[in-house]
Amino acid sequence: MKIKFQAAPLTAAPAVYYEGDDILSRRFAKDFTGDGLAAFVVEKAILDKYRRRFAGILSVKPVIIFFGGECSLGEVGRLEKSARAAARGPVKAIFAAGGGKAIDASKILAARLGARLAAIPTSTATCAAFTSIAPTYFSDGTKRKTLDMAKAPDVCAADYGVLIRQPARLVAAGIADAVAKYYETSAYVSANPAALTNPSVRAAFALTTEIMRLASECVAGAVDAVSKGKVTRDFRRSIYLNLVLPGLVSGIGGKKCRAVAAHALCNGLGHAPEARGSLHGERVGWGLLVQLMLEGKKKDARRLKIFLNSVGAPTTLGVLGIADPDGAGIKKALAVASSSRESMRFLGRKISRTELAGAVRAVERI
Repeated sequence: MKIKFQAAPLTAAPAVYYEGDDILSRRFAKDFTGDGLAAFVVEKAILDKYRRRFAGILSVKPVIIFFGGECSLGEVGRLEKSARAAARGPVKAIFAAGGGKAIDASKILAARLGARLAAIPTSTATCAAFTSIAPTYFSDGTKRKTLDMAKAPDVCAADYGVLIRQPARLVAAGIADAVAKYYETSAYVSANPAALTNPSVRAAFALTTEIMRLASECVAGAVDAVSKGKVTRDFRRSIYLNLVLPGLVSGIGGKKCRAVAAHALCNGLGHAPEARGSLHGERVGWGLLVQLMLEGKKKDARRLKIFLNSVGAPTTLGVLGIADPDGAGIKKALAVASSSRESMRFLGRKISRTELAGAVRAVERI
């Protein structure tokens, strides 16, 4: 009996991953661009900071399109219009450098233009470079919806000389977002044990345990390395911890393994004006503490709080910018987080706004 196998493209991760020092060479840029035209999506401040590191990319004379800061459909439309107007023909390759929103916007842009995409993260808090999803937002920074793109970036290039210059705050935010994959996937499979019969969920869950093992071994050294501007073994391992593994969990396990209560609370805080200066990973880390309280895991919440404090991640509303834990901002955040469209539902039971508010107050007390 003959068995027919149908080939399917791997979309859970980039086709090619480069990691090392000085990898953004002229040869890299020319090989990726090929015979077509290229565009370079980047914030002006990022280009100014890393211009010397980006010399290889600039040598192929790409159309430079400055990213406006928000991954909204309006911004993607502006990027597309700029690319079509400025290029001497169809853009076939896009280099995208920056954080998650710049890379996610470039995924949508690449799909619209039919172009290849090389993602160049400028911080380790950017697993967007390693997954096919593209979270989108409204122009005010509140969450719109997450788009499932046909594929991840074609190339992800993690350059040590770029990443070692990231602010320590971004390292801490990335660590919080990375360990969230373990806590949120654990919460989902605890509420839905049958999910582990799915090989993809089982594989993703196994990867989250590796995230926790790696976090226990390298985060202190990684934070120290960035503060000193020195590439060390722990720093290199933190790239795998923050960037590669979370992206794989997201791509392999799907939406129920990448977001439960913590990400719902993160999205909710986007509606609190006073918290909009906080980073995605910072809000997720705080949301994990609330999630553990909802699960009745107070001891785990205390341990996680100690861990987050050790790397410099916020653990209270005040540090996130919300001075009044009973004010209008947090009330709006909790209303959004507990809505039926949010990932809070993956906890497996209905969470009332009253219960959620109680968990928030409990986190403030531990």
